[in-house]
Amino acid sequence: MGKGSVVMVLDCGGGTVDITVHKLKCEPHEQFVCDELLPSSGGCEWGSKFVDHHFEKFLELFFGPELTECYYKNATARLDILKHFEMLKRKFNQGVKSRLQLSYMNEELSGPMLKKIVAAYNTDKPKELQLNQKGASGVELPESLMKSFFHPLFEKIEAKVGELLSDAEKTGSPVNFIFMVGGFSESPYLKATIKNKFEIEGLTILVPKRPQVSVIRGACMFGLNPRSITSRISKKTYGINTLTTFDQIRHTEEKKVVIEGEDFCEDVFDAFVHQGQAVNIDEVHVKTYCPVRARQTVMRIIFYCSEKGSVNFIDDGGVQKLGELSIDIGRPF
Repeated sequence: MGKGSVVMVLDCGGGTVDITVHKLKCEPHEQFVCDELLPSSGGCEWGSKFVDHHFEKFLELFFGPELTECYYKNATARLDILKHFEMLKRKFNQGVKSRLQLSYMNEELSGPMLKKIVAAYNTDKPKELQLNQKGASGVELPESLMKSFFHPLFEKIEAKVGELLSDAEKTGSPVNFIFMVGGFSESPYLKATIKNKFEIEGLTILVPKRPQVSVIRGACMFGLNPRSITSRISKKTYGINTLTTFDQIRHTEEKKVVIEGEDFCEDVFDAFVHQGQAVNIDEVHVKTYCPVRARQTVMRIIFYCSEKGSVNFIDDGGVQKLGELSIDIGRPF
């Protein structure tokens, strides 16, 4: 790794997956400096806790209505089962057996009752999805079933990583390294999936021994050196609402207003920064605005944003209001 290397950081946590792509502007022995190559992205429902969500959907189907109600009412039993599943989830990979302990349900789930539930569940399931009872209060979850808890998340992660790799390629700076960090990156199944899907010649995937600690260390290091990222890519287009001189060619009659005898076009989106534009750490944008009424004492500056690169008016589709600033410009003489 050296100057010019492009690095994707795949931060897989409990609730979210956050992805950034940066280009190094330094050699390894120099002070760390980089530019953001693509806007940061990811998903708010791609984290490891949503594996638990799909697991509990399976439990509802496995237990049936009555026992499911007991499961959700018995908070202690539910917590213990989820804690046990957490251990299974952390070590799961292809070829690893997953034995789920259900003794926490106590008298609600006896050995003979569990045997009947397992038999009923297996009735209409293919062999690869059938459960095996282990002892009086345990079941072995087949590999295919365990994978089904992960796959909805993996599909989203893989699609976004693939999209960003393609976007980086189009900029002429293909990704050279993918760093997997965050607690979910401890999952051997996630690591194996990402490596099998994306690791090729020229693209190396690296996972530190304690990926969750990398996030904390990175935050501390950035706090000590906040100028290490010299530019960022704007996710949205930002601007304000303005009035401009009416132009019959560019503006529609419905936007025309007459103020003190002069024709203006209202609701014009005047952009400061456009979506996808690189913004340097010390970059300043300066614009000058004047009151349109002779006796005006206050100027209202209303800020808007849009995910589109080009916006004409504040009432265009997808434009959102961010906030408002009122400036007292004093009484006219």
